[in-house]
Amino acid sequence: MAPGHRMMGHEGPLLTMMLHHSQNLGLSPEHEKTLRDLRTEFAKESVKRTAEIRVAQIEPKVKQIAALEGDRQTARLGLTEAMAEKEVRAARRRKR
Repeated sequence: MAPGHRMMGHEGPLLTMMLHHSQNLGLSPEHEKTLRDLRTEFAKESVKRTAEIRVAQIEPKVKQIAALEGDRQTARLGLTEAMAEKEVRAARRRKR
């Protein structure tokens, strides 16, 4: 194994290498099944953690966008209310 190869914590590839060299390592079929099961579990966990990281990265942006959209909607409602009040005042003046 090259120096630093496992530094990134990629047990999946390590398990794959062990399975690839199972005969040289003298692994029984039960050991191979255990390693395959471990590799599968590692892959599932890796996908889950990667997704959690991505969500954590975009969540602040999503919240910021939601806040900006809320501000825009509030401004729109304020403008609509102001326009409606102006029309009501104008209608009252016309009735006088």
